Amino acid sequence: MFLNERQHLPSESRRRIGKWSRGLERVFEDVVKEGVRRGEFRADLDTRLAVLAILGMSNAVANWYRNEEVAIERISGEFARFVIDGAKKRPKPRSRIREARRSAR
Repeated sequence: MFLNERQHLPSESRRRIGKWSRGLERVFEDVVKEGVRRGEFRADLDTRLAVLAILGMSNAVANWYRNEEVAIERISGEFARFVIDGAKKRPKPRSRIREARRSAR
């Protein structure tokens, strides 16, 4: 509701909320960038798009939550797994030659 209705606020309030929203986005983006820097998230992850996706997905819950019979704990758990599984660094696949040599021993 907030995202759809803030356009009706007085301009000063919209500016203040916009500044606050951008600050919140930066906090999320800093966390994701730190995960990339530490090697916990994929190096090729577009941190800005990842943050926008996370926030968009989270904000959308308000549109459908009341119509679903799902506990908020389940939603948050599923969202967390979805985000982390998509962002986390995966081990490099072993080369077929190296794997064949190991299995031949």
